[in-house]
Amino acid sequence: MANRPLNMQKIRQILLFLERGFSQRSIERETGINRRTIAGYLQRFADSGFSIAELLFFSDVELEAYLNAGKAEQVEKDPRRIHLESQFSYLFSELRRVGVTRQLLWQEYINEYPDGFGYSRFCELLQEHIRKQGAAAMKQSPPYRYTKSRMSMNYWDLWYRPNSNTVK
Repeated sequence: MANRPLNMQKIRQILLFLERGFSQRSIERETGINRRTIAGYLQRFADSGFSIAELLFFSDVELEAYLNAGKAEQVEKDPRRIHLESQFSYLFSELRRVGVTRQLLWQEYINEYPDGFGYSRFCELLQEHIRKQGAAAMKQSPPYRYTKSRMSMNYWDLWYRPNSNTVK
């Protein structure tokens, strides 16, 4: 993903390759890290004022501090997202109930927080949260009525109305 910092293990791997004289392209081949990302970190190494050998001796915390010294502080999170994240446990528990849809939950969310996210972004963020929680799948209530007992349902029952002899 774009603009995600590399973990310290990958940064140390880049440092080791650079110390051994590897080119940026060969480091790209070996690590799978984009060449432009490597160039960006190489610039940060140079901006730190330390040699590559010196940077390898720093602890992870110190190395991260030196590499991010020139960066501006991260921008505060969007207040809409903060509010939505505070609601995730409630939303997740409500989704487990039969008949509760994301559309209904979004309508509740918008009534409570009118400046909130639109429906599609709301669903994206909710799905991202569900994935992070490790939920395999959400049970969805079927959008049709049962015409017979549950055990005898088949595909034809979804489209055919026995009483009217018509197709939906």
